Amino acid sequence: MTDPESSPAGDPAVLHAALLRVHGSQGGSVGVGFLVTEDLVLTCAHVVSTALGLPGGETPPEGAQLTLDAALLAVPGQEPVPGRASVRVWGPAQPASVDLAVLALDAPLPGTRPIRLIKTGPQETWDHQARVFGFPQGRPGGVWHRGVLRAQQADQWVQLDLSGQGHRVSAGFSGTAVWDKELGGVVGLMAVAEAGNPPVSYLIPTKVLISAWPELEPLTEPPSLEPLAEPPSPFRGLKAFQESDTEVYFGRDDDADKVAKITAAEPWTTLVGPSGCGKSSLALAGVIPRRRKAGDCAVVVHFAAYNTALRALAAALLPLQSPELSEADRPARITALTEELATRGLRETAFRILELQSRKRLLIVLDQFEELLDQSDSAIAELAEVLDGPNTPDNVAVLATLRADLLEHALKHSRLGKLVGKKIQALQPMRPDQLREVISKPVDAVPGAFYEDRLVERILADAGSEPGILPLLGFTLDQFGGGAGAD
Repeated sequence: MTDPESSPAGDPAVLHAALLRVHGSQGGSVGVGFLVTEDLVLTCAHVVSTALGLPGGETPPEGAQLTLDAALLAVPGQEPVPGRASVRVWGPAQPASVDLAVLALDAPLPGTRPIRLIKTGPQETWDHQARVFGFPQGRPGGVWHRGVLRAQQADQWVQLDLSGQGHRVSAGFSGTAVWDKELGGVVGLMAVAEAGNPPVSYLIPTKVLISAWPELEPLTEPPSLEPLAEPPSPFRGLKAFQESDTEVYFGRDDDADKVAKITAAEPWTTLVGPSGCGKSSLALAGVIPRRRKAGDCAVVVHFAAYNTALRALAAALLPLQSPELSEADRPARITALTEELATRGLRETAFRILELQSRKRLLIVLDQFEELLDQSDSAIAELAEVLDGPNTPDNVAVLATLRADLLEHALKHSRLGKLVGKKIQALQPMRPDQLREVISKPVDAVPGAFYEDRLVERILADAGSEPGILPLLGFTLDQFGGGAGAD
């Protein structure tokens, strides 16, 4: 049996080889399915009902067959080779009653390959970029949809919002795979789309699919079925570790303890280190979780996404004081909070946030602080006044991460210099023993996963001792197949 295909995060090339078009009995496409083994296909039960001309919810008769083809693999000018499939599992008839059908192909289709499934937690896909492919009415060649994933809802489905001005999800997308760019795999099965506005659709996550077809779960019976669902990679490739990654963040425990204690005592701390040494990861996955346990409320500010530094701060603070705010109302409220911060300072906003969050102290993390240096002097002064002015309360602390090569430039700045210089904490490149933890501990936590003899030593030797080795090391480890494939 062919293994589900893994590929680097953000590279969904294998999606083309896994997606199959489902034909109706009268011709034309009625939906999509995707391969999880070389001959087993997942799609929606309602797609099968439509293809067979059955009323919704009616179990297909024994022996009923459908026609599928790999449309995305077709040679220009030629029709794709069709295949026939029968229903192996009917989700609505299972105890979990899921809109799922598992189809068994009579024979594998040429050029096709199964795809990787990922089982995620209820909040793990929030704000992840996703793409799906479907065959809506009037588009026989199919179209791509780009969206932003949200969290799991009360009915256990996951929301997908349209991103930009592209095609919205409609009936012809039912049964297709939802590819998560961040995690590098399929996180669910597209099931439902809103007919009106907003252009929202909903997918059935892998965890729910497993409830209807347990063979998707790793290490389950029957033995002839290899594990099809995998947890997300414990490595983060070129990306920084986030607060949600704290359980797979290794190698910096002593540094995280030290910086967390410093930020508890200092109103402003500048964490300085060479590019690629892990400053952002330490702040987000190391310091913030420790300060939360100590009773702080923490927020991360990214300057690059906003036209002014103060607006970036307002955008970060807004969800803490208005957690139920809709996306439609968000831009106007960010503008209002920006104006409030500029005129009245941070005191009232901090008070509201801490009271609502039932916390004693607010920690503001200014990640990649060097991005602020690209803004105008007036924008920098405006932010500095809010974070270090007469209306800045004592129960607000700042942790800024800054590249070492830009420290001198920041210290010479007329307004930032005294802030950056209040407390400078240097972060050294990782020692070999710390790098060993980075390499070994994530794999140790994956059941059944291990490295070949002396592979860790080889990786350490190849990594060398350059200050910026961490991103390249993380990328290399992620290519091993998410850690679980390191044996």
